[in-house]
Amino acid sequence: MGSLKKTLAKKKEKKEQKKAITPLEDKMKEYLAEEKYEQALSIGAELIQSGERNASLLYDIAWSYFKTRDYERAAKWVDNTLQQDTRHVEARILLARICMIQNRMKDGMAVYRYLYDNCYTMLNEVQRDTIKDMLVACEKM
Repeated sequence: MGSLKKTLAKKKEKKEQKKAITPLEDKMKEYLAEEKYEQALSIGAELIQSGERNASLLYDIAWSYFKTRDYERAAKWVDNTLQQDTRHVEARILLARICMIQNRMKDGMAVYRYLYDNCYTMLNEVQRDTIKDMLVACEKM
């Protein structure tokens, strides 16, 4: 019986922690929408310290670092995102963009090719067209 009480207490505690996290996640989304990336990163750090590790949060941190032009950290957080969710399309697109910015064209194009060949159905129309245009343009070089 003691084990059941402990399990229920832990579940209740996790539920309470989740309630506390939700307003932080909302605030982070608000900062992202307002393009306040430094503030978003601050909230992201709080969420990570609280134990939150979902792929969406990790990607938002990567995106925030990208928008502040900290491409090395952005790449690390893209990696964290993909470790959490290997099929995270936006993270792969961001990785390709980071590679291109860092003049690693072959790497960037390899990511785009992977997305186009393996994740086509997961891409929206704009993403498909953009990736296709990038691949065509680079083949002409």
